[in-house]
Amino acid sequence: MEAWLTILISFLTSAGITSGIMALVRSRVEHKYQKAMEAYKHELNRINEQQKFNYQRWITDFSLFTQKKHEAYAELYRLILIADGSLENLYGFRQVPSFEEYTRADMEKHLMNQHIVEGFIPQLLEGWETSREACIRKILEYLTMIDFQKADKARTDASNYYLLNSVYFSEAIEEIVSELLKLLGQQYVIDRQSLMEHYTDETSRAERKAIKERKPVLISKLKATIRAEMSAGYYAEKPKARSPDVSANGG
Repeated sequence: MEAWLTILISFLTSAGITSGIMALVRSRVEHKYQKAMEAYKHELNRINEQQKFNYQRWITDFSLFTQKKHEAYAELYRLILIADGSLENLYGFRQVPSFEEYTRADMEKHLMNQHIVEGFIPQLLEGWETSREACIRKILEYLTMIDFQKADKARTDASNYYLLNSVYFSEAIEEIVSELLKLLGQQYVIDRQSLMEHYTDETSRAERKAIKERKPVLISKLKATIRAEMSAGYYAEKPKARSPDVSANGG
């Protein structure tokens, strides 16, 4: 009987110790798991905040880029029209006085209004009293040269702006503008030869005619392409909604 009692006491004591050890182990495991979960949540929150910051920064950068793109498109179109108009005005209807009733003082005032360098005006007016027609012809040729310089500057301004801001332009815009600038350059050479050097031939006239027919088509196409790109936005498709990740729930 005492032997059985001894065995029972020994068993109960062993069971109590084992239970205590198991409780201790369980407590430490739970504590470690809790700390791991807290660390995981902290890291998850940190990543989430970083992603939110990156997304907000991307939205800001994209908005600034879009605004600059719109400004670049509008300015490029404006400069193209100015360059084209500057060339067309050389051959178009130009309001030029006959100068028949002008005195030397009247002509001097007219030249100053045309922003001719004041020191060069006496050279242009040389011979006004003795050979007025030849003097007027010389003045008109000089004013035509000034107009060509303005047209060349307008074309150069459009070309430079296009090159410096090409990062904002689509391939479709680049294709249209490249051809337009090339045609404007060709027309400038032909018109200068005709009006300044008084030289023209059948080939040049045919080429100029083709240029004048092609330019309005390209300008209309440029305008339509700019409108289409600016109104459509810059999204190929709507972003797809992500499906919830069920793996974290053990599902």
